[in-house]
Amino acid sequence: MIINFKKIPIFWYGGIKPNRKKNLLNTFKRLNISATFVQPYISDSIRIGCSLSHLKVLQIIKDYDEPVMVVEDDIKESEWYNEEIEIPDDTDAFYSGTCLNGIHKNWKNMGPDGGCCGNPIVLENYKNYYRIHGMLTTHSIIYVSKLYKKNCYDLLQENNGNRYLDVLFASEMYKYKIYAPKYPLFYQNCEYDNYDAYIKTKTPLIKLLK
Repeated sequence: MIINFKKIPIFWYGGIKPNRKKNLLNTFKRLNISATFVQPYISDSIRIGCSLSHLKVLQIIKDYDEPVMVVEDDIKESEWYNEEIEIPDDTDAFYSGTCLNGIHKNWKNMGPDGGCCGNPIVLENYKNYYRIHGMLTTHSIIYVSKLYKKNCYDLLQENNGNRYLDVLFASEMYKYKIYAPKYPLFYQNCEYDNYDAYIKTKTPLIKLLK
């Protein structure tokens, strides 16, 4: 299956933190891609705000038959970005943005709240990508199958912001065919307000296996 970032529908939300909207729009302009803005859910809780904002996007795209990309407001293309990629035909979702954090029991260095980072020995290794289980991040996702779109929508609606979005999705990954590139196509461009996320989304997953 071929994905072209200039042709795929793209939706984004956020734009509340200073300069994030400006930086993201510059990224879209530089890559010559178009995207639709979805007004975020405003909340004092980051957990609730992110979850219910993502839910608003999924409500729009859950009936789409075609692949749809959903991004947060802090993404930037990596040095490995290519405007056209090939993903497995059985893909339910493709994480074009990756992270070194995960919740799977076989990931090393378990931290508070089930978060961890380390060697993801459960990743299924393919030629240019991994099948992922339990990876924590939601900054750049390509939703492919209609079933997965609908199931993610139902999951968020039932949860109603009670759990972090990425933890909720990560805990369900094993049920689906979720893939990610060994080298991220997008990372979180948040060096000055979330350095940890910046480093862990910019560093390739393949580095964990060396």
